[in-house]
Amino acid sequence: MATNEKVGIQLDIRGVDMVTPVDLLSDGRTPWSKNFRLYAQQSDSRQVAVSSRKGPGMYIEPLVETQDASNTSTGDGDALIGVTANIAAQKITLTDDGRLNRVDLRLRSTDGASGPVIISLYSDQGGRPTRILSQSSIGSGDISNIFEWATARFVNAPLLSDGQSVWIVVETQDDGGGFYEIETVSTGTDAKYSDTSFASLEDVNWGINYRTFLAPNERCKGGFRYNREDGANVTVAVYGDTLYNLNPTTNTWTVIKDELDEAATFYSFDTADGKLFWVNGLDGLMCWDGTTVTTITDPELPILSMITFHKDRLFGVVANDRNKVVWSEAPGNPEGSPSNQQWYNAWLSTSFTYVPAPKTGSPVTGIVSFQDSLIIFTQNGKYVLSGYDAGSYTLRQSTGFKGALHFRNIAHDENFIYFVSDDGLYSFNGSKDDNISIRRIQPLFAACPNKEGIVPVVWENKVRFYMASETSLVNDMCALYNRGLDGEWEIDTDTFVDFAVHFDDADDSSELLEFSSQYAMPFLAEQAYNSLGAPIDFEYRFKYDSMGLPAQKKRLRRYYPILQGVDSTFKISISMDKDFQNSPRNKDVLLAVNGTKWGSFGWGDGTTWGGDKSFKHHRQSYSGSAYYWQLRVARKGVNNRVAFVGAQYKYRIKRM
Repeated sequence: MATNEKVGIQLDIRGVDMVTPVDLLSDGRTPWSKNFRLYAQQSDSRQVAVSSRKGPGMYIEPLVETQDASNTSTGDGDALIGVTANIAAQKITLTDDGRLNRVDLRLRSTDGASGPVIISLYSDQGGRPTRILSQSSIGSGDISNIFEWATARFVNAPLLSDGQSVWIVVETQDDGGGFYEIETVSTGTDAKYSDTSFASLEDVNWGINYRTFLAPNERCKGGFRYNREDGANVTVAVYGDTLYNLNPTTNTWTVIKDELDEAATFYSFDTADGKLFWVNGLDGLMCWDGTTVTTITDPELPILSMITFHKDRLFGVVANDRNKVVWSEAPGNPEGSPSNQQWYNAWLSTSFTYVPAPKTGSPVTGIVSFQDSLIIFTQNGKYVLSGYDAGSYTLRQSTGFKGALHFRNIAHDENFIYFVSDDGLYSFNGSKDDNISIRRIQPLFAACPNKEGIVPVVWENKVRFYMASETSLVNDMCALYNRGLDGEWEIDTDTFVDFAVHFDDADDSSELLEFSSQYAMPFLAEQAYNSLGAPIDFEYRFKYDSMGLPAQKKRLRRYYPILQGVDSTFKISISMDKDFQNSPRNKDVLLAVNGTKWGSFGWGDGTTWGGDKSFKHHRQSYSGSAYYWQLRVARKGVNNRVAFVGAQYKYRIKRM
């Protein structure tokens, strides 16, 4: 029997906390949410507590993609593509190994057609599409009113084998309208179609026009932004045995240096004297001035595995003596020598130090010029090299002594170094280490199967840690440490990014270039509310709330999720879970723009007539009682921004 009725409100919405016990979880944090942004400022100045994130867009076409299975016969028919119904599916069989990164279809628009066309790749079982492997889309603006080839690219390009069969499934997203048409050919086979639902797909006596493309399964060995004083800045990247110049304007990959050692796995870059320098642990030190590649030779210069310029000298770690740090002469030295024998061209046999000693079993894993000192990471510790020349250099153990696993695990700005150690994600301010993951996302770090593959980058006042999820062989998610919000965490899934390069020069526009963890293609980060065409899978969950009384059941009388209208009309899922069952009851609510439209709602579904980019706070009710209640808001879609403010609710408390 009810004894008390109260009103609750949740407007203080914050980041992820996977560590704190549920009854102690406070300050609006969430035990798990994904693909969201806190306090996301929009171009129209509408600022909300939580918004769905943006995804990557095109920077340049892949280094290599080869056409594979296709049917390019002259079209002699067409089929309608619509929402939920009017779905076409085409079975394809590959003729090579690789990652399926692109699908071309011949589509045309008809009067009234709207919304993106969703292209899904399904596995084949028993001659039917069964499990989604990946998704992308083709925007309405890319589909003309005549049949033309339109391209869908996949940020998640599934790795497939010669002879393997998969399905291409084509439909319109649920916020679309009208019909598109897909070109068909009577000579085609292995196609299915339904004008009612996906489950009702049936064999047809035609096929669709399609082209598929495969990219080699390879990852970037190193990327860098070469900021030049006498020319346009240049993006470089290494794949295989070749260093490339990436030009997105001309959409070309130009060879800078080939025949590098194929066995090299990682490259280290830096710039000075108007040149780009690099090492890889197997080849000699090289530099490029924008025109000519030069290999630097000196009898005392060993093969280096990583480099950095510090106080006008080039420092490096010796590849086959991994506790040994060496350095070059300073500019103008040796005096009296030709310029091509000075500075980084000149190395002395006495210009080295061991950190902390030879062959300790804890090799040097990173060198960073930071706050007037050279910070030297080993696997198990951290050291500080101070001074201005060989006569004044001193090496000491850092007060904050945590080490880094690999040099790609390290990023820094003017105030902090961020790195990955054996037990967490850290920040270092020059004296003190702070484990920034242990209080909020330690289970995520602990589950990562390849901690050496976690790569941080600093961008827009956040530190992004690209990492692999528990069952993934490649980096496929990203944990974002929000420095501007006192260290709140945001989690992105389905990212498929190995590492990223920040274009931080004043001549650039502060873009972030993300390199795919699957094939040779970089993307520009956060361009639109899709991931290279793929839907963004947004979900935000409140904590399981006992309303301060965990031993008494509560019944929700009214629940008002507070959302804001955006620039399109689509459905969002409002779900409620009870007592950690993880079996929520879902309700779809229409998020409408410029008022509700005829044909976009059903009478009695709770939709409110009127509005102008303003969501009407529809009352939700959920039956039954529970000790704990949890609200979830979700939407998986292309170009559907969810703007979430909070919730207000009324509940009754049962007697104990």
